[in-house]
Amino acid sequence: MTKPKTLEVIKSENQTADQALAEMATTPNFHNGVLVHLFAKNLLVGDDLDLTSVIKSLTESTLKVKNGNLSDMELMLMGQAQALQSMFTTLTRRAEATKVIREIEMYMGMAFKAQSQCRSTLQALTELKYPRQATFVKQANISHGHQQINNEVEPHAQKIEFQQNELLEGGINGDSKLDTRSKTKTSYRD
Repeated sequence: MTKPKTLEVIKSENQTADQALAEMATTPNFHNGVLVHLFAKNLLVGDDLDLTSVIKSLTESTLKVKNGNLSDMELMLMGQAQALQSMFTTLTRRAEATKVIREIEMYMGMAFKAQSQCRSTLQALTELKYPRQATFVKQANISHGHQQINNEVEPHAQKIEFQQNELLEGGINGDSKLDTRSKTKTSYRD
């Protein structure tokens, strides 16, 4: 077993070692580097993976994106889409190989989730490569029936005529009363 490597902290002239460590510990690349280091060392690379090197590599990748170079993102999304396609195929084959309904449902459910994630990943890749163009429309009037559009300003306002409710007697002065002369009986029919 190799000796664990220490984290290299780079400090500026007017920083203490503690300040430099605190600054580094609050950066996104540090946190992401710790996660990459944690999971990647369980793959083929073993315990020899250096955390400082991982953080430096992440910093270089983020600077490329900041400068407009999205090639790493494109490669990552394509690799993820291919991995998800492999998962879909493997899970579908397992579902086909079993005869237990509950297992078939479980495998197919996971297979369809992998398929959906693969589609979403490919869609993200497409939008990254070919961003949608903004469309500016002066006016769009969409209707499923008759529609009248009046864009003109009329020189004078139209007088709105008050229509009295037929159930009320009397005038418009607020002295209207409910017409109670004709009563109806409620009935129920089958």
